[in-house]
Amino acid sequence: MEARAWKEETLAATVEYIKESAYEIKVIQHLRICQECQMEVCLSIERYGGRCLPWFLDLTNGDIADAEDGGYFANSDCPPVRNYKIGSYWDRTLDSKETLRFIMDRIAWAERIIRLQIVQATQFYKRLKAWDLTGLAPSEESLPF
Repeated sequence: MEARAWKEETLAATVEYIKESAYEIKVIQHLRICQECQMEVCLSIERYGGRCLPWFLDLTNGDIADAEDGGYFANSDCPPVRNYKIGSYWDRTLDSKETLRFIMDRIAWAERIIRLQIVQATQFYKRLKAWDLTGLAPSEESLPF
C-alpha cells in the first residue's frame, strides 16, 4: 500500500515538474524574441536584482550568487555576474546593452540545464511507471528536483 501511494505521488510530482520545466523553456524562447519583455527583464535586474524573475535571472538567488565561493553552480559554465557591467537604477549607472547581454547568456545557459532535467525526469517517470512494486524502486537520487 505504502509503495503504491508513493509511486502515484511521485509520478504526479514528476509530471508537474516536467510541465513547469517546459513552461520555463517557453519563457526563455519568448524572451529571446520579445523586445518588450527584454526591456522589462532589464529593468527588473537593474532595479531589483531580478528578484521577481526565474531562478536563472535572479541575482539574489543564493545558489547562483554563491557559485563564485564554491556554491551549487561553482563547477558549471554559469555566466557569472562579475563578467558584466550591469547597470543600477538606484545609482543611475544604467547600461542596458550589458544587462541584455547578461540575460541572453544566462538564458542560453539555463535552457541547456532545463532541457537536460526534462530528459532526466522523463526517463525517471518511465522507469517508475514500469515498476511493478516488487524489487527496488527507481532511485529518487536520479531526479533533477
